[in-house]
Amino acid sequence: MSVPVDAKYLYVFDSLFKSRRGARCALTWHEFTCAMASAGFAYGPAGRGGASRKFEPVDEECKLSLRRHEPHDGKLTTVQQDRICSILKRSYGWHKSSFVARQPAPAAVARDAEGDAGGDAAGVAGDHGVEAQEE
Repeated sequence: MSVPVDAKYLYVFDSLFKSRRGARCALTWHEFTCAMASAGFAYGPAGRGGASRKFEPVDEECKLSLRRHEPHDGKLTTVQQDRICSILKRSYGWHKSSFVARQPAPAAVARDAEGDAGGDAAGVAGDHGVEAQEE
């Protein structure tokens, strides 16, 4: 099972799923939340106030949510990374090689999603503007 994530967050999962002693890097809570969002999880409070946070899979097939306390200093220690790694392995069957860089969308599809793909209306309006300036 491969989990596509934005390439810029692969290092987060590399650190969580360390392959050797000392392979961990210093991670912030923000980096972890962004990486989990990239892996398809919604992030929010787990209750009324406090530091408890919930990560819920956006995918309808998976029903397991992950709850963690946000560290007050905003940094994930190696012990916290070990615990998160264990939970992700046990709950989702993930391991270091589960994560692959998400392929970027083709340019035409990306422009369509932004609403500025070469539609006729925009092209015609732009052409008229150029003609009016030349006359």
